[in-house]
Amino acid sequence: MRHTYNRIFFSALICGALLIAGCQSSGERATAFLQLCKFGQADDIEAALKKSDKVDIAGEDGVTGLMVAAAQDRADVVKLLLAAGADVKKQSRQGPTALMLAVGRGSSVELANMLLAAGSDVNAKDIAGNTPLMLAAGDARELAEDYTLIFDLKEQKDTEQRDTAGTNVAQEILKEANRQRRENGFSSLMVGDDVISKAPGLGKKNNAELLSLLLEKGANINSKNTKGDTAFIMAANWRQISIIGQTKIGHQATVTGLHELVKAKADANISNNEGETALMAAAMNGDPSVLHAVINANTNLNAQDAQGFTALMLIAAQPDGNGDALNVLIKSGADVHLKDSNGDTALILASMRGNLDATRALIKAGSRIADKNMQGLSALGISRRGDIRKLLVEAGGDTKEQAHWMAQSDLNACIKEVSDRLSSLRFMQNLGAPSPGYISPDNDCPGFGTLSTSSRIQDDLSIKLNDGSAVVEYYGVKLRCSIADNRAVCQE
Repeated sequence: MRHTYNRIFFSALICGALLIAGCQSSGERATAFLQLCKFGQADDIEAALKKSDKVDIAGEDGVTGLMVAAAQDRADVVKLLLAAGADVKKQSRQGPTALMLAVGRGSSVELANMLLAAGSDVNAKDIAGNTPLMLAAGDARELAEDYTLIFDLKEQKDTEQRDTAGTNVAQEILKEANRQRRENGFSSLMVGDDVISKAPGLGKKNNAELLSLLLEKGANINSKNTKGDTAFIMAANWRQISIIGQTKIGHQATVTGLHELVKAKADANISNNEGETALMAAAMNGDPSVLHAVINANTNLNAQDAQGFTALMLIAAQPDGNGDALNVLIKSGADVHLKDSNGDTALILASMRGNLDATRALIKAGSRIADKNMQGLSALGISRRGDIRKLLVEAGGDTKEQAHWMAQSDLNACIKEVSDRLSSLRFMQNLGAPSPGYISPDNDCPGFGTLSTSSRIQDDLSIKLNDGSAVVEYYGVKLRCSIADNRAVCQE
């Protein structure tokens, strides 16, 4: 009975969408046909096609029924549309073809092959220069706008919801997110279209097979898009979305895709417009398995981008651990002594960002503790965390030479605490909370004395040491520290 009702509904949809043009605008007719291609039964769509020659009818965004069916992995519908003369080379306003939308989301190899056999261009490009191979290799975030439009096509109420590629991926991710979040006492903030906008191809599992098909059909493996990215770079840059804790989706697809491209002799050392290589993209993802896959392509471990950063530096400059990924590069032979355009080494960057794991690993790998950047700061001088300083001192860091930098850094941290407290008081006053006209947020800085300010809340902040300056002994070195424009300066 329910099936009969649905057939009646879709028959009405066919008539309303394709025959009664006077009752609907062209946009409404297009939307109705796209809904039919996404949710309708194959014989209903076939009946609609027999009653209209507008097989390539598209919405204002240029998305056609063939694109919808391809993105939703509906091979039966694609076959019908192609038989009716659908244009496989047609592009939406953003430039993707039906083939791009199919391989980007991970539709079947059978469907992709069907589009190629019908004449789809294996090296076509969208407005950003992305090819089908690039979109199959990566997570297809570049096509989020068109995928979101397709995802937003809703079936009418009171009809049976057909499981589709878009809703399945989003629902699986959200289900897992909600389950884990409930266990931790809070609800999910992620919704379906958030998943699609972040990485439409996130749930893709057959990218290696799709890549193999596209390469067999003549895809240019080293083609670049407008950003200079290749399929290999985009594969290494596959978004690793962590829903909560250590749960990640997309990892295995990244590795298998990279292996397929390596097998096809992709050039792993091509850099994009910013000088970034696939190894750098993999470093930012921080997954050791992805790094191994890229390194196995005979990549240059010490390539530097436009700012002089190497993959090793990019990992070291992250505030979190990533010690495993860092060790993969070190053991593979990455140079720990290279400097970026500011003269910073990986060790200096790790110390500056408070990355304890990276600091420890780099010291163990023999990084030179005394190396300085263009401002004269070593990893010790730029350090803030006490545990990192302890490591650097134990490794031979020169406290006397860098004492004024460390003192200056610590004093500026105290200044920031006072400034933040004053900003909070101002915020509360703006909300109407009662507060005195004058405030004196004091902050004791061990070794420096007391920082204080006495000003009206609406005035600019002026922080000073009680006596205007302070002579301190810091790591055995006598320094005079002063504050001007709320910035500390310490010198012997």
